[in-house]
Amino acid sequence: MSKATTVIVPNEIQEFILHAFDEKEIRSHKYGCRSYIPDFTKAINKYIFDKCDRYSFIRVKYNNGISEDHIKRFFNYKGPHGATKQVRDAVALYATDGELDWNGLIIKKFTGYIHLLDKAVNTEENRPPHITNYEIYLKLLDIESRLPKR
Repeated sequence: MSKATTVIVPNEIQEFILHAFDEKEIRSHKYGCRSYIPDFTKAINKYIFDKCDRYSFIRVKYNNGISEDHIKRFFNYKGPHGATKQVRDAVALYATDGELDWNGLIIKKFTGYIHLLDKAVNTEENRPPHITNYEIYLKLLDIESRLPKR
């Protein structure tokens, strides 16, 4: 199983997301610096299950919904800091009304953070060539024949 790659989301992008949340939703009147987390989590989960048809992999990954812990990690309130690709995509889709995923958001609105783009993993290029034991044996015989005799 591959290790999850998280990205720490910069404050500018977090502010953009929260601005979109404030325009779309009515927040409860709870007190505290993180009082928006439960409302934001509900809004994201509602968006995923109601309007996120094109990106079914997000529904599959979070079939019970994104938890508050994932959202706290997105906003760097809980360790380990950062958000995984699916959470970033879900939040970006929510903030842009389904127009842009994470990569699209970075390319269109935050070009200063181009280093945060998700790179497509091409498994064929990254995979070492398949070598059999016989080929290793032949290579060892070749190396042994080139070494000077003692």
